[in-house]
Amino acid sequence: MAQLCPPRCEGLVMAFIMSAISLAFIVSGYLGVALASYVGVTGDDFSGLPRGLLIQAVCTLLPIFWSSCILDVKSTGKKKRNSDVKSKGKKKDN
Repeated sequence: MAQLCPPRCEGLVMAFIMSAISLAFIVSGYLGVALASYVGVTGDDFSGLPRGLLIQAVCTLLPIFWSSCILDVKSTGKKKRNSDVKSKGKKKDN
C-alpha cells in the first residue's frame, strides 16, 4: 500500500481508507435495516429472511463482476534514473 502512495502521504491515505471503511459500516447498517423492512422481516416474522439473504448475497458478489470495468494500465518497464534526469538538465548549447 505504501508503494502506491505519493511519498510522505502514507498516513493520510491510511486515515482516508479507515474513514471510508468506517462510513461503509455505518451505511451498511442502515441499508440492512431497510432491506429487512423491504422483505418483511420483523421481530416476530422471519418469513422473508431467505429472500433477504439472497438479495444480500447477490449484492456482495456485484463488485466481482464490476471489477472487469477497471482498466489495466500496462507500464513500459522503463524507469527514469536520477542520473538521466540530471544529465538532461545540464545540456550544453552549441
